[in-house]
Amino acid sequence: MAQVFMSHSARDKQGKAFFDALFSPTDHKPYWYSWYGLHPPHGKKLKEEVMKSSSVFVILSKEMENEYTRIWIGYEIGLAVSFNKPILVFEPANQDVKVQIPHLDGYLRYPTELPNKNVEPFNMLVETAGIPGDRLLSFIDKYPNSIKVASCPNELCKAVYWFFSPFNFFCPACRNRIIEQYKCDSLKTAFIKTGVYG
Repeated sequence: MAQVFMSHSARDKQGKAFFDALFSPTDHKPYWYSWYGLHPPHGKKLKEEVMKSSSVFVILSKEMENEYTRIWIGYEIGLAVSFNKPILVFEPANQDVKVQIPHLDGYLRYPTELPNKNVEPFNMLVETAGIPGDRLLSFIDKYPNSIKVASCPNELCKAVYWFFSPFNFFCPACRNRIIEQYKCDSLKTAFIKTGVYG
C-alpha cells in the first residue's frame, strides 16, 4: 500500500469527492491535510507526509486562487521537489485556475463528475500511486494521441511535462502561454526523451 499526498484547497469538495471515489477500490490512500482556525499546520508534519508519499497530486480549483492557500500549495510543491517526488497536476475540465505550479511532471484535465470508476488514465495513475512507469507507456501505445509532451514556448518558463487534455490549455507552470495541441509531440520516443518516468 502506498500513500499519495493530495495538495489541495480544503474548500474544494468536488475535487476531493472525485479522487476519493477513484482511490476507494485501490490499496493506496490519498493523504488530505487540512486545518481550520488560527494556527497553521506544522511544517514538520507536512514534511513527514510528503516524504513518505509515493507522489504528490495537485488538485487545482478556483478555491485555490486564494493567496493564503497558494502560499501553502507552493510550500508543498517545494517539499515534493526537494524529495524528488513526481508531481501530477489535475485541473477541472470546466475551469481555468489562475495558480502557477512552477514544477510539474504531468498535467491532466479531469471531468468534474466521475461517470464510473474505470476512467483512463486517472484510474491507472491512482492504481500505481502516481508512478505508472511501464503502464503509462503501454497506455500511450494503446492510445497514441491521448498523452503528449509539451514544452512551454514562453522564454521565461520552458517547462516540459506530459499531459492529457483534449483541448488547448494555459501552461500550468507559467499561465502565460496557451499550449496548442498540434504543436505538441505525441510520440513515445519524445515522451521518453523528457526523462519523466522513462
